[in-house]
Amino acid sequence: MIKLLVPVMTKMTLIIQSYITAHLQPAFLSAVENGRLRSMPNSFLPPAPVEMPGVLVLGDALNMRHPLTGGGMSVALNDVVIWRDLLRSVIAIIKD
Repeated sequence: MIKLLVPVMTKMTLIIQSYITAHLQPAFLSAVENGRLRSMPNSFLPPAPVEMPGVLVLGDALNMRHPLTGGGMSVALNDVVIWRDLLRSVIAIIKD
């Protein structure tokens, strides 16, 4: 199965086909012809502040990403790095 993020499915075959490697093009064209090509809406999901003492949210828990973009895990890993640096600073202040 080929998964594509496509906001509008009209007139896309020729445009998208040019970006797909040659060995996957027959499967793509077959999916288009047989109505087996699916789309998933990719809407804007703005982050909302979480103001609860003691709550630490990472990745999609704070700023949700579309599942097919794979961004949630990347955001979570970046959040871990940011929190690591912030906590190092706090520990350094406490030790001094």
